[in-house]
Amino acid sequence: MPTSDPRPTRAARRPVRDEPRGPVVVSLGGSRAGRRALEWAAGEAAVRGSALRIVHTIALPLFPADPWQWAFAPGLGLVAYDVARAELADAVGHAHAIDPGLEVSTELLHGPPGPGLLACVRGDDALVVVGRRRRGAARPRALAPAVAWGALRRAGRPAVVVDLADARERGPSTGRVLVALDGTHDPSPVLDVAFRAAARRGAGLTLLHAWPSRAGGGTGTGASPGAGSDEHVDALLGAYRDAFAGVGVRHRQVALLAEAVAAETRGVAMTVVAAPTGGGDLGGRSRARRLVRAARGPVTLVPVSPARPGPRAAARAVRP
Repeated sequence: MPTSDPRPTRAARRPVRDEPRGPVVVSLGGSRAGRRALEWAAGEAAVRGSALRIVHTIALPLFPADPWQWAFAPGLGLVAYDVARAELADAVGHAHAIDPGLEVSTELLHGPPGPGLLACVRGDDALVVVGRRRRGAARPRALAPAVAWGALRRAGRPAVVVDLADARERGPSTGRVLVALDGTHDPSPVLDVAFRAAARRGAGLTLLHAWPSRAGGGTGTGASPGAGSDEHVDALLGAYRDAFAGVGVRHRQVALLAEAVAAETRGVAMTVVAAPTGGGDLGGRSRARRLVRAARGPVTLVPVSPARPGPRAAARAVRP
């Protein structure tokens, strides 16, 4: 096979079965999106056997709009903190209702929610969870919050954007973990996260990939399915099928990945996509944002190294 073929012939390393150590961190916020994120994070921490850390921020105005409020500003601050502490206590109770044995800690910070959460993210955190608001009936799916991308860069850990879809939705991969790969990055980190998630849930895994056929070229974002793709993906997934024997795998080559994700994610347990963290990979981040916008339900963003700059680098990355 020529070195210009962008399709990896196998994962660049052995599958990693062990879960990352450290707590699951969730941003509480003050909206329904924050409550949905809390519920998902508590369930995930319980399944992992990890601790849960709930981060809440409050933003106090530096200059009250009404001059008469100047005399009462200190009191307003105390009231805001009391409300926030009550919200945290309620959140802890809600998490314990999901799993009474869950180890829960809290952090209360002053400032905007995004920077506040990023200030709490540490290198040993296993997962960062944030919620996203829907834009309304006309545009029901929103982009991932910027704080999720900041957490990826800061901690180098996966971040989950929670937007719980209608439980009545059903699709081709209902109840399964969905993976979307475009062939521009080493697939190992994404497959590690996806297979572990499927194994935890006792679910199957569906892989959608847009790698071009052997005769094709380009980046793989709009390639037509070609001969040999099944054998190619079987070779890539061989080690994962051995390491996660209980996970049933289906895979399909698609021409347009975002459109395929939009159709396939109805009712899925989770969607897993690569999230380039390098400053120069603008195309990779743009593709990841399109996938997040297209997906329904929770989306896990897995940090990956920047896109490979050329055919020889690609060959080295996937053929160690």
